[in-house]
Amino acid sequence: MGGAGFHSCYLLERPLVVIGRVGLYCGAVHLAAPNSWITDNAPYVAEHSESLQLPYLE
Repeated sequence: MGGAGFHSCYLLERPLVVIGRVGLYCGAVHLAAPNSWITDNAPYVAEHSESLQLPYLE
């Protein structure tokens, strides 16, 4: 599957907090599902304390 919004593989295996950095979504914070593909338009929190819950960080 290809095209905008679809990929045949994933980039990240675990859920992560993602922050939009372009256009309408600039500054928007989202908890990405496991097995997601995150573009270079959205930095994400790659490392954090295991005691920190992602929904709280979001």
